[in-house]
Amino acid sequence: MPAPYRSILALPGALAFCGAGLLARMPASMMGLSLLLLLSAERGSYTLAGQVTAAYVFLAAVVSPFQARLVDRLGQRAVLLPLTLVNLVAKGAMVLSITSDLPSPFPQLCAAAGGATSPLVGAYARARWSALLRDRPELRAAYALESLVEDLCAVVGPPLAALLADAFSPLAGLVLAIGSGFAGTVLFAAQRRTEPPCRPPGQRTREPLGVARLGPVCLTTAGLGLLSGSVNFTVVAFCSEQGVRGLSGLVLGAVAGASVLAALFVGAVGLPPRRLVRLAALATAALSAALPLAAAVPSGAVVLVGVAVTLLAFAAAPATIASFTLVERLVPASRLSEGIAWTTSFLLGGYALGGALTAVVIDNFHAGFLVPPAVALATACCAFLIPRTPSASLQPTR
Repeated sequence: MPAPYRSILALPGALAFCGAGLLARMPASMMGLSLLLLLSAERGSYTLAGQVTAAYVFLAAVVSPFQARLVDRLGQRAVLLPLTLVNLVAKGAMVLSITSDLPSPFPQLCAAAGGATSPLVGAYARARWSALLRDRPELRAAYALESLVEDLCAVVGPPLAALLADAFSPLAGLVLAIGSGFAGTVLFAAQRRTEPPCRPPGQRTREPLGVARLGPVCLTTAGLGLLSGSVNFTVVAFCSEQGVRGLSGLVLGAVAGASVLAALFVGAVGLPPRRLVRLAALATAALSAALPLAAAVPSGAVVLVGVAVTLLAFAAAPATIASFTLVERLVPASRLSEGIAWTTSFLLGGYALGGALTAVVIDNFHAGFLVPPAVALATACCAFLIPRTPSASLQPTR
C-alpha cells in the first residue's frame, strides 16, 4: 500500500470507520444493476427499469443535502441510527412492490422512498477525514481513499449482482445489498471516537455556502454522474442484445477496477485538484468517442466495448476525486457535510438522469452509445468553469 494510505489508516479509529463505510456503501454498487436485471427480465422494459432506478437515485440526490444539514447540527450518530431503520422499512416495501407485480407508480414511489431515506455514508466518511486531518496534505490521500472504497464496492457489486441473478434471482442481489447497507451504516454510526463535532445548539447564523464557487463543481460532478449512468445502462443493454447478459457484471466490475487504479494514482501524485479535474475531463471527452466505434465492430464488439469503457472510467475517476477535494477548499468547515452532500447529490442526480435518458434512447432509437460522448463533452466544458480556490486569507475558519 502506498505510504500516504498507510499513514492515514494508522490514525486512531480510521481503519474501523473506513471498513464500516465499505460495507455500508455496498448497496450503491448492487442496487441499480439488480433492479435493472430484475425489471428488464420480468417486464421486458428498459424504460420501466430506468424509471425505478432513477426514482431511487434522484430522491436520494434531492434529500441528501438536507439530511447532511441535519447531521451537521445534531451529529452523525443521532441522525443515522434512526434513519437506517426507516430506510430498511422503505427498501423492504420497494422489494415487495416489485415482487408482487404491482403496477406503476407503486414501484417508482417505493423506490423513491428507499432513495430518500438512504444514509449518505460517503459524505460523512469524508467529513470524518476532514475533522481528523484538517488542512494537512494527507487529506487529498484520504479523499482518494474514500473514492477507492466506493470503487472497491463497485468492483465487487456488479459481478456479484449478475452472478446472483444468473444463479438464483436478481432478488438475491437486492436482499444482500439491503442487508449489507443496514449493517455497515449501524457500525459506522456507532463509532463515536472519530465522529466530527456537531454545530453548537445556540449557533444559528451560518457562513455562506459559496454557491458561485461550488456551482461549477456540482455541474461537473452531475456530468460525471450522467456519463456513468449512461454507460452502465448501455453496457447492460448491449450485453443482453449480444446474448451475454451475464458478462455485463464483469464489464462493470472491470470499469470499477479501473477507477480503483485511478484512485490509487491520484492519492500518490500531487497535481492541483483544479488542474486535475480539467485534464481528466478532457481525457474523458476524448476517450468517449471510441464507444460507438467499438460497438459497431461486427465481431468481438463486447470485448472492445469492455476495453473502451474501462479506459473511460480510468480517465473519469480522477475528475470525481479532485472535485471532492475542491469542495473541502471552497466551503466553510461548519458546512462541509452539506457541501459534500450537494456535490454528491448532483453526482447521483446525474446518474439517475443518465440512466433514464439512455433507457429511453435504447428503447426507441437503439443508439445508447451515442449518449456518453455528448455528455462527456458537456462535462469538460463545465470543468473549465470551476474557479480558483480562495487564497489563505479567504479560507473558511476551522
